[in-house]
Amino acid sequence: MFEINTPFVVGTVFAIFGFWMLRHALRSYRKALASEHWPSVKGKISDIHLWGRRNVDGRMQR
Repeated sequence: MFEINTPFVVGTVFAIFGFWMLRHALRSYRKALASEHWPSVKGKISDIHLWGRRNVDGRMQR
């Protein structure tokens, strides 16, 4: 019959997951590098309006 080589299967799954994580990290790194060239302005925030509920100190508040 066919015998499953458990260490090989587990190692393969971890390798695939590792490659996926590496790909994700490289994409994020490229985006971070690109953001250094975004335009910017100097200024001061004079007013802000928030909407919806948010978690403040473990409690949902408006």
